[in-house]
Amino acid sequence: MGRGTDTPFEHIGAPWIDGMRLSEALNARAIPGVRFYPEQFTPSASKFANESCQGIFIVVTDRNAVRPVRVGVELASALVKLFPGKFEIDSAIRLFGSAAGLTRIKNGDDPSAIAASWNGGEARWRLMRAKYLLY
Repeated sequence: MGRGTDTPFEHIGAPWIDGMRLSEALNARAIPGVRFYPEQFTPSASKFANESCQGIFIVVTDRNAVRPVRVGVELASALVKLFPGKFEIDSAIRLFGSAAGLTRIKNGDDPSAIAASWNGGEARWRLMRAKYLLY
């Protein structure tokens, strides 16, 4: 969770996360355009309000290279793998848009392959949205 903090989309954490372990695992994946750093914080609101949480701070190093969907899949995959039974991944079904993607993460499929399998749909969406962009 990053909610309940001043920077909800820049970090995530929970009382059961080992921030060092998570940051090392994600950085080892060499995800383009992003780096992860361990941190500790205490949210003032939301699910873990007033609880000390470890987690990661996410730094975008190249905004043209980063693919947020891939980052999300990598993060979910790492949480499932590193902290089995702690991350309530089934509650994230609405964020994934399909049960198939969620199942692939739970089965331990390669996160980059999962994200790549959505490239065709994303390309079609980008073409459709182009006519609505003002700038």
